[in-house]
Amino acid sequence: MHVAGTQVDVKDDDDTKDHARLFFDLGPSAADPVLRVIEPGETVRSPETHLLLKRGDLDQVIQTLHYHVRHYILPPIPSGRHSIVEANHRGYIVDHESEEGLKREIDIGSAVGADTFVVDAGWNGPEPNRWQKNAGDWHAGAWLPNDLNPVREYARKKGMLFGLWVEIESVGSAVKLRSEHPDWILTRNGEPVSSGRQLDFANPEVAAWAESEIARIIRKYDLDLFRIDYNNSVEEGGNRMKDGFLENTQWRHVEALYAIFDHLRKEFPNVIFQNCAGGGGRLDYGIMQRFQNTELSDWLRAPRGLKILNGMTWVLPPEILLRTFGTESSGLVEDGDLNLQLQTVMMSRPIFRGISPTLPELDPLLSKKIIDDVGLYKRTVYPIMTNSLVYHHTAVLPMMDPSPWVVLEYGAPDKTKEVVGLFRTSETGNPVYRFEPRGIDFSKNYGVHFENAGEIVEMSGAQLLQNGVPVRLDDNLTSELLVIEQK
Repeated sequence: MHVAGTQVDVKDDDDTKDHARLFFDLGPSAADPVLRVIEPGETVRSPETHLLLKRGDLDQVIQTLHYHVRHYILPPIPSGRHSIVEANHRGYIVDHESEEGLKREIDIGSAVGADTFVVDAGWNGPEPNRWQKNAGDWHAGAWLPNDLNPVREYARKKGMLFGLWVEIESVGSAVKLRSEHPDWILTRNGEPVSSGRQLDFANPEVAAWAESEIARIIRKYDLDLFRIDYNNSVEEGGNRMKDGFLENTQWRHVEALYAIFDHLRKEFPNVIFQNCAGGGGRLDYGIMQRFQNTELSDWLRAPRGLKILNGMTWVLPPEILLRTFGTESSGLVEDGDLNLQLQTVMMSRPIFRGISPTLPELDPLLSKKIIDDVGLYKRTVYPIMTNSLVYHHTAVLPMMDPSPWVVLEYGAPDKTKEVVGLFRTSETGNPVYRFEPRGIDFSKNYGVHFENAGEIVEMSGAQLLQNGVPVRLDDNLTSELLVIEQK
């Protein structure tokens, strides 16, 4: 997609002085001479574009965008599919999957309050511990001799929904599909793209295979949730000669991908479709029209991960953004105290990965803290977050340079309650942040719950708006969670 814009200053004697005008053109673009060769009788629909014209401050613009996403982009959540807190197996048994290990992960997830269990990468293919090379062979590996059905039934016995990961657009070097169908691999100027790992969905035969494979997997495993991943980089995309023209294939590929999930959502209306792409590589509105929630980023470490959450909540509402707590990323345990790590995922949508090797080995203090916070999340935070008005108190943050605070406020539209995350992200700056809420009624009284301390301060809305409430965090990579409720 190509967007070009120019801001033009008007002449001093113009009655519109100090105003600006924006001129832009918008449309598909490609690295090749031809975007698309249209067959006789073929109908082509240009990609959808979302434009917002809004007079207001940044908070109002973001809130309008969120309303648009919630009401006109995101598909509805299937009836009866209450998936709020997930557990995912890629922690202690990553690349060493077994039925027993997966069941241990279900035990841990269930014990801390997760309502959904997802088997992620590592369940399929011909060779163990090589999930990237096994993409394309979507059958349980020999290391799961009973397949995944016993794992699914065990999760359901624990009262959990069951989900499964598939990277449908990829083909690894270890699978037969790659040698049996070399013409299915995406090429550019005759050379494989992304090390030959990318399938060419512009080929209708490939797209049809992918759709039938996903449908087969959903039926075979009776899935409650289907999780797609995408770990390739196609850069300029593929191309091919068509009717004497060199056509770029990206438009056709994306169009085919969208069509696949449009069909699947109609065929499986009770399945939750979850998006992931290298953690957060595809978060555009086009893809989100087909998925109920999405992984925000594989970058879990603070403070950068907090800044990613702060920035992405400009364009996507927080209740659909999945973030991970656990040991999947090395060094994560060193990045901030326990409150900061848990409250980071509580300001989005939690996934628990690798919090203990086994349930008996789960530290009692850690277990109690997670259970308490999951209870608070389900009972209070998530209901407020859903359809909340989001206020960015630290709106623009440098990604790589130090900045002292990340502060996010999620307020109920009726101004009765709010949840606020305050994160100290640098040793620089003032250790005291005076938080002034933006989503409350000055004429009402409120209780301000400091969740870390377990203390409540009662203040009038007028006091909160005029004076704010001071939050002191002396140490870097610490946090406080406030719940503000009308009395």
